Amino acid sequence: ENGEVDAGTIPYVVPPGVERQRDYSSANNRRQNEQSLQLCVENLRDSFTKAVYKNVSQDMLIYKRLKMFVHANSPDGSTKDDEMKAFIRIGTDYTQNYYEYSVPLKVTKAGALDPTDIWPSENEIDVAFADFVNVKAARNAAGNWDRRLPFRGPVVDGKFITVVGNPDFSNV
Repeated sequence: ENGEVDAGTIPYVVPPGVERQRDYSSANNRRQNEQSLQLCVENLRDSFTKAVYKNVSQDMLIYKRLKMFVHANSPDGSTKDDEMKAFIRIGTDYTQNYYEYSVPLKVTKAGALDPTDIWPSENEIDVAFADFVNVKAARNAAGNWDRRLPFRGPVVDGKFITVVGNPDFSNV
């Protein structure tokens, strides 16, 4: 039912290049659900944030990349490209010890049906965990850094990594 189209709305479609995994433990030939989340925000003031938290306890050192597909829309058309950012924080907490990856968002045009229009590649989060470690190493090498203050790495296509405190991928 998530893919139904109402006049002027944007349907849910699987992001381009994503193929749902098969559930081989089932007698039926079925595919597993991909994980998705919808966050609706209205009247958010400039420089304020809204977040969803997922607390897990795991060693992230076994992974090489983080990849997420992000979609943004503005039903009334008032939000323009790059006026919003999506961010993800990874760390032992979300206020004093974390890595953050931030992406400026392109807004999907109303009525879009094609997956590449609904999920613009500019919104995609695709970052190597080594990039987080490299920004932290650059901060540490710079000397005279205050662990309470955010340290921002280089900006590439509007996307950037910030390090706060002393995050550790071995215990996220």
